[in-house]
Amino acid sequence: MAKGMHGDFAWQLYYTVAAKCMLYAVDVWGSIGVGGDGKDRTWGIGGVLKKLESVQRQAAIQSTGALQSTPSNLLFAHADMLPMKENIKLICQAAALRIASLPKDHPTAAAGRRAMAINPRVHPSPLNNIMHISKIKPDMIETIDTLRKSPRWRSPFKTEILSTKDEALQAEKEQEVGVKIYSDGSGHDGHIGAAAVLIYGNREPKVARHYLGPDTEHTVLVIGKSDVAYVSIMNVTLRCVAFSFVYSLPHPL
Repeated sequence: MAKGMHGDFAWQLYYTVAAKCMLYAVDVWGSIGVGGDGKDRTWGIGGVLKKLESVQRQAAIQSTGALQSTPSNLLFAHADMLPMKENIKLICQAAALRIASLPKDHPTAAAGRRAMAINPRVHPSPLNNIMHISKIKPDMIETIDTLRKSPRWRSPFKTEILSTKDEALQAEKEQEVGVKIYSDGSGHDGHIGAAAVLIYGNREPKVARHYLGPDTEHTVLVIGKSDVAYVSIMNVTLRCVAFSFVYSLPHPL
């Protein structure tokens, strides 16, 4: 870094260039594990951590203009920089969260679950380290399953999302199809839920509702102008509608 650079620019240059290069794939070659006593395990990367901290210290001095004799912990606090060890743990936690959120049919998902189930005392793998240092439980992370379909696949059902309520009412009057399904999911008063309505001719409409949970544990995906709750929840809701609908007919479909 050239002398005279403004402190904000020096800080930004370090994190956007230097830190990105130094910590590339650090969750593989420099992961921090958890020992049997619950303390951080830094076997084999202690020397690397010192060298990385020395580089970060120079960037902190450049961005703050502090003296060379300033203690590192005080220097990093004033420079708004995480200690290198904590920064690596944060990267490992992000990697563990990505693995835990993978669907069960993903090849890495099973390896992540096995790594979380056991923490070897000797020769732990990077996957063991990142899963245990982050304390993430894959079973507690919600996932959206991927659908394995050909790129040429086309849905046999016609889906239509209109802009306004008036347009939707007009389309409802003009539609002459025999079977219609209306579905929606959203959040209200801190709760997330989904609902579906199935209409078949002049028969009584069938309605199904599903409560997902509080918005502190669940989210709503915004797709275009329609709020649709988790795809898995909608599938359960529609199956409930179809089940109750089929058994209400005088003759099977």
